[in-house]
Amino acid sequence: MITAQQAYDDLKAYKKDISDIPADTFLSWINYINNFIYRELIGTNSEHYKKVIAINVLKGTSSYALPIDFRDVKHWGTGVYKSSDSNQIDEMLPITMPGSNIRGYYISGNSLVLTPTPQNSDKVFLWYIPKLTKISSFSDPTIIEDEYQEYFTKALDVIYCQWDEGKGDEGFADARFIRCLNEILDNAREYPAIYVI
Repeated sequence: MITAQQAYDDLKAYKKDISDIPADTFLSWINYINNFIYRELIGTNSEHYKKVIAINVLKGTSSYALPIDFRDVKHWGTGVYKSSDSNQIDEMLPITMPGSNIRGYYISGNSLVLTPTPQNSDKVFLWYIPKLTKISSFSDPTIIEDEYQEYFTKALDVIYCQWDEGKGDEGFADARFIRCLNEILDNAREYPAIYVI
């Protein structure tokens, strides 16, 4: 994966002089591109990014803390599942509302709330999309693989040119930026879903 330092070095080689960019500004550009790519990739290939945790359900307890890295359960294959183990899915619970008598769940703040309040001890599995870790130093890796460095550098160049020269050619810059990011997305490896039978 490309690190922020590799991206900085490649942009420096491409532009010759980028010493006027403050480190925080450059890292914000890296995070912007990294987050854009992540949102697009989880929309098309959520299987590769989703995580699972087991939740031991206690009789009379309906609210459980979400993982620190929880982002959402909006993508295919995510949600709460009743199952015998994390590899065998028995039943997907529907999303419900507070006070519902339908067996399901809803998200409230940083909690997963089961409906109705469980009357027995049980176990469920939460399959979710994690948050992307913010890049805060030059040694941190992005989610962009090394083979897409050229497109990443060109996307950074577009942001740099807008930052350095103003917004005069914003429409042209937007088209260049999207073209660079689409090259990464069009060629990104997709990982096939594997199901245990």
